[in-house]
Amino acid sequence: MSPTKPLAVDTDTHSQIALLARAWGVSHDEVLRKLLAQFAQLPTAPPAVAGMDVYAIYACTRVEGRYDPVTGALTIEEGPGQGHYKTPSGASAAVLRALRPTVTPIRSGWEFWRIRSTGVPLESIRPDHTRRVTPATPPPATSVGRSSPARH
Repeated sequence: MSPTKPLAVDTDTHSQIALLARAWGVSHDEVLRKLLAQFAQLPTAPPAVAGMDVYAIYACTRVEGRYDPVTGALTIEEGPGQGHYKTPSGASAAVLRALRPTVTPIRSGWEFWRIRSTGVPLESIRPDHTRRVTPATPPPATSVGRSSPARH
């Protein structure tokens, strides 16, 4: 066994180490060894990005992206418009600017992007709070009980 050195920890951390030592039936030192060994075995690759794969075809070019339904962001890892965007529309504008700089890049990203697994527009899963609300057109005014305009 190698020589030991004191390790200063705060009271809460010491209590948690002591709790694990009692639960596992080992010394405080062994608790730290087990935790460090377990940590060393964790995968080093970053966790997969949450979301769904999407694509768009514009100017005969297919562009792949990843939509995050939690944040509403869309990321284009490579190709035209590469970058991270707060909204699907921001990402679609970047693709349009990259492929056709002379075209005004105004598009609804919800209709521009399609879900890769189904081919349906991203609009199909759009959260209700981001949908555009079109005001209802009021019906034309009608006169009740009159067949001709009133005369004064």
